[in-house]
Amino acid sequence: LFMIIGLFLIALLISEANVYVMGKMQGSAAFQRKTDRVNHEMEYYGVPDDLQRQVRAFYDYIWIHQKQYDDKIALLSDQQMSTDLQRKLA
Repeated sequence: LFMIIGLFLIALLISEANVYVMGKMQGSAAFQRKTDRVNHEMEYYGVPDDLQRQVRAFYDYIWIHQKQYDDKIALLSDQQMSTDLQRKLA
């Protein structure tokens, strides 16, 4: 009986770990798609290289420190981006 309960708990632990890892990977993939889109927009609009580096640094900071992703974020309408950086992009 204890062996069956132990096996059940191990299976539950493994499945929960799998769900956790898959969630992290999904968030990371979504963030990568967003940064790809932002990079494409900056290339399309001819944003200077120095300003592109600042924008990339902003998104890197957001990802490293907050691990947040909002699919609605677009380059010029990102509410988290500083006003100064938005003005430089506009």
